[in-house]
Amino acid sequence: MARTERPPPPLELTAEQTARIPQEFYRLTWEPDGAHAGLDGYLTVTWLGNEQRYIYDYTADWSEATFSAALEQMIQRRRAADAESNCPLVILPYLNGQQLHRLAETDVSGLDLAGNCCLHFPHDRLIITGRPVRHQRDYTLKNPYRGISSLVGRMLLIRPQFRTGLELKAAIEQRGGRISQPLVSRVVKELTSQALVGPDSAGHRITLQDPGGLLEQLVEHWKDEPRVLWRGRIPTDSLPQAAQHLFASTAQPVILTGLSSIGAVSSLTTDSSVSLYVDRVANLPELAGAMKTSRFPNLTLYQAPGDEVFFDARPDDAGILHASPIQVYLEARRGDSRLQQGADEVKRRILDSIRTSMASQDTG
Repeated sequence: MARTERPPPPLELTAEQTARIPQEFYRLTWEPDGAHAGLDGYLTVTWLGNEQRYIYDYTADWSEATFSAALEQMIQRRRAADAESNCPLVILPYLNGQQLHRLAETDVSGLDLAGNCCLHFPHDRLIITGRPVRHQRDYTLKNPYRGISSLVGRMLLIRPQFRTGLELKAAIEQRGGRISQPLVSRVVKELTSQALVGPDSAGHRITLQDPGGLLEQLVEHWKDEPRVLWRGRIPTDSLPQAAQHLFASTAQPVILTGLSSIGAVSSLTTDSSVSLYVDRVANLPELAGAMKTSRFPNLTLYQAPGDEVFFDARPDDAGILHASPIQVYLEARRGDSRLQQGADEVKRRILDSIRTSMASQDTG
């Protein structure tokens, strides 16, 4: 089938935005016409006698998940045979020091609107960091049940009563979540307006009033479309050991998906295949006997859709991290009738745990 050329997309990086990027000792030349390559345009950087032409992709969002997805896309372009694709550049409103370090490790270049950058040249590299944010985030609460915002509801389904928002934030962080105090306050306010949360007579300003309703809201808004990064087969007898090797051999976040974790929180017996959420496939250890294939795969690596899937991870005796019961429920509820039965069992356990927790508070 003949390939149809797409019309050029509108350039997202405006002249006003490019003017914000400091250019004291390096020069940028913009060519906003990269549509044939599926990206936004070209950028030529001249610095101390070095000159490099990049093909760039600009994304207006600067969340960690967006950065990771953009980086993974550019890593794939870096590996492509096309010479043009061997100089990829990620442009976001802001890049922090850790993100610039990751760019340096992967040989992908990056630039932000504050002038922080990691630019790779044939025989040199320019790194600028520490410049403050110039782009202001939009702090409008878009959805209290998705992304990082969902950590508030997920935490309340684990521990349903808190005296203050600071106490709630601390509990989220103890279970591996990262969230700002203003965001906690905004989510609590929204959940209160929907009668899911409210004060109680025991002095808890934040008490879960409708656990079942909150759980179903999380299900309704769960974005269950993770991107496949790798799918294939490894020898079946070494599958558990291979999964354990992944956990033991990498510093990046790795966790079993909710569906692969359901056997740990229900009586449902899972099949022999294993699926994992990972941050990226780069730097993952080699798996002995692994073969990439879509025919009868028994190991699938998914791009983590967000940091929330790592929240409240449950390690087993072998050190393998299972998804939280709440994440298990969200994924199983989208499954077939067999998974639905497992989801019902997980839901009963979640709600029973909440009732036990609230009863102990009443008698305490």
